[in-house]
Amino acid sequence: MRRFTAILLSISLFVLPSFAVQLCIPVGAGPREFEEANGVELALDEASIPYTRSFNCTKVTVFYQQNALEVESLLPSTEEEVAQLLSLVEGSNVAIVYPERMSYWIPKIKGKLEGRSVVFEYPYVEGKSNYSDILGALIKIKESGIHIDTVIFLGRYREAILIIPFFRIFKPFPVIAATWRIYDSLMFAYRSFMRTVVFYEWFYPWVPLIHVREFVIKYLKQFGHLPGRFAALGYDAGSLVAKAFEEGALVGDVSIIGVTGLKRVTPLGPFRVYKLVRLKDLPHLPPPLKIQVKW
Repeated sequence: MRRFTAILLSISLFVLPSFAVQLCIPVGAGPREFEEANGVELALDEASIPYTRSFNCTKVTVFYQQNALEVESLLPSTEEEVAQLLSLVEGSNVAIVYPERMSYWIPKIKGKLEGRSVVFEYPYVEGKSNYSDILGALIKIKESGIHIDTVIFLGRYREAILIIPFFRIFKPFPVIAATWRIYDSLMFAYRSFMRTVVFYEWFYPWVPLIHVREFVIKYLKQFGHLPGRFAALGYDAGSLVAKAFEEGALVGDVSIIGVTGLKRVTPLGPFRVYKLVRLKDLPHLPPPLKIQVKW
C-alpha cells in the first residue's frame, strides 16, 4: 500500500503543472493594490501564463525565476516627475506651491528653471480646512505689478481645490502645471480650470492608441469598469514578465510597448516615453467606478 501511494505521488509530480510565475498580493491590500493585481492577472491570463498567488509580501510583486518585480517600482521617479513638470512651465515668472512633506522637490525644481524667476513660494500644511492666508500674499504680488505666468502645484487634489482658486486674481489666469496627483479632482470637480491646467500622465484610458484601447476594452469586459493608472501599471508589469516567460529570458532583457509608456526595466530603473496632455483637449468623463476585485 505504501509503495502504491509512493508511485501515485511520483506520478502526480509529473502531472501537476509547474508554476514558474507567482503573483504576491499583500495581506490587507487596498483598492490600489487590487487594481495593480487585476492588471497583472489580465496580462498573464491574456498570455496564458500559469501562475500562483501568495500573500507574504508588503507590495504587489510578480516573481519569475530570479526576478522579483514590484509593480510600484515602475512608478515615475522624482527626477522624472520634475523633468516632465518643468516641461509644462510657460513664461518667466513662476510660483511654487507645495506641501511641506515635498520640500525635497524644491531644490530640484529651482535648479532646472533655466533663467525663470520664482516670484512666489508657498509651503503649506496638509489637512487644513482654510488656506486664505495665501490670498494676502498674492494680492501684494499683484499690487507690485508682478504677474505670475505659471503655478507649479505639488500635492494632492484636496489642497489643489482649496488653493488654486486664489490665483484667479491674476488676469490672464496663470497656467497651472501639475503632476498626475491632482488630475482627477481638477478634471471632475473643478472643470473651470480645464483651459489653464496642464499636466503629464503616464496612463489615460481614452488616448487613441490601438494597444491602449485594446487594454481598456479587455479590462472593462473583465472587471466592469475603466482601468486606472495603477491597473495599467500592473498590466505592464505582467506583460514584461509574460514576455520574459515566453522568451525564456530575464525581465531586464525584454522590452514591450507598454500602456503606461513603459518600454523596459533596466539596471537604472524603468525607461518610458511620456505623453504630455492638456486638459482642454480631453473629453469630460464620469468619475471612475468603485474598484472591483476579481477574486
